[in-house]
Amino acid sequence: NQDEMLDELDDVRLDRVSRSSGTSGARKRSSRPAPRRRPRRQPTTSRTPLFVGVGAGALAVVATLIWALGFGGDGHADARLISEIPREHRSEEQQQYVALLEDARDHLRSGDDVKAMAAADKAVRLPLADAEALLVRAKVYERQGDLDTALLDYQEAEKQLPGYAPAVAGIGWLLFERGEHQAADQRFRAAMTSDPYCGAAFAGAAAVLLHGGASKQALALLDQQNDDVAQDPRVLVWRGEALLQEGRTDDALEVFRQAKRGDSSLWRAYLGLARSYERKDDLAAAERECTAGLALAGQAGQLRQLHAELLVALDRHRDALEALGELRRKDGDAYVIEGLAQQGLDKPLKAVAAWTRALEEDPSEPALVHLLLAMQHARDGDWKLCAEQAEAAARRDGRLARAAFYRGIAAFRLEDFDAAGEALARAVELDGSDLTARYTLGVVYMDYLERPADALAQFEAYLAAGGDDPKVAGFVEKLSR
Repeated sequence: NQDEMLDELDDVRLDRVSRSSGTSGARKRSSRPAPRRRPRRQPTTSRTPLFVGVGAGALAVVATLIWALGFGGDGHADARLISEIPREHRSEEQQQYVALLEDARDHLRSGDDVKAMAAADKAVRLPLADAEALLVRAKVYERQGDLDTALLDYQEAEKQLPGYAPAVAGIGWLLFERGEHQAADQRFRAAMTSDPYCGAAFAGAAAVLLHGGASKQALALLDQQNDDVAQDPRVLVWRGEALLQEGRTDDALEVFRQAKRGDSSLWRAYLGLARSYERKDDLAAAERECTAGLALAGQAGQLRQLHAELLVALDRHRDALEALGELRRKDGDAYVIEGLAQQGLDKPLKAVAAWTRALEEDPSEPALVHLLLAMQHARDGDWKLCAEQAEAAARRDGRLARAAFYRGIAAFRLEDFDAAGEALARAVELDGSDLTARYTLGVVYMDYLERPADALAQFEAYLAAGGDDPKVAGFVEKLSR
């Protein structure tokens, strides 16, 4: 009877839906080395002493002024920033300034945004401050999620030092995060032209290519760069992303590890490692990488969202909701994860509410959301709503076998047996390994549509694929007479 047939559905986990085939399954988704500095241009002519017979003390003052203006000798005539002046030629004030910048960067790497801001802000307010202080403070603002203020500092740094590649690239990254990819690419390309050693610019250009699915072009761009650029941790992160997009998960893992070793503060390195481990079905390792990354960059929304998704997959539903609660803004995919967590806590009304909100926010996979709603309505016994959502899922993506399956189940419970047979046949066509769909279709053919030959074919296929319901052997014997 109907109830016996539907008993087969009891073990279906509604919070595990494949993104590709449409079948049910798990929802998937050292010390830091010294930075390499670009080689300085050597002067083409020798310099004649500007002052002769000046006392030692006065000469020291003059030398300090010359260096402050960027006209130092000894192969550093192109120094435009105080940090580019050799240590032995800096004044005490300049050395204190550079030390503040180093402190700010160290605190950023350790995840202490408060101390990083204190050091950067103090450096910016010094009378001798240059564009580099604004750059460092912009990075702190960016880490804190204050992108508008970060943009102002990047722009001011570029204004103070026209063509300053790190600031130009920084603006490009803010544009990239806002989804203005063409404008971001223009900034990245300009920075690459200004400074062929600017890793942030090359990483950004690769990120734009990858956003468009051009993984091979991104790899080609990064592979042809000099060693300093190729080994920049930011560049390594996006090389890893390109390898992931190419399906080379093990290679990507190794590259993300190199990026993490090069700069342990890069949250994207942790994100890449987590996504790589997820691809390898090592969810525990993926979750650990997310946790480590969030300890350093708590405002990294993509990292936190992936963390929540992994927690759902690990059946840690309350932890997943807590993780989502830390997001500054939820997008459609975040509401999908929230719904799965609420469902795991046996709160169907909250799950449906979250998925309905997900559709309003435009998730990346709306067909999946409709399918989840159909499955939840099936669990609640609301077969009319189940049918509506299953049909909506099928319209969005005709390849979803589970959408066809639930359309069939809903039609069966609504006693539209012709529609049930048609939908279940579609489910089997899309995924022949779904034994529950084959079994159910066989029952509909045998008991409701009087198609014994078709029923026999489904039951035989069920047994051949390893189905072990003892009743099926009896069905086959009966239909073979």
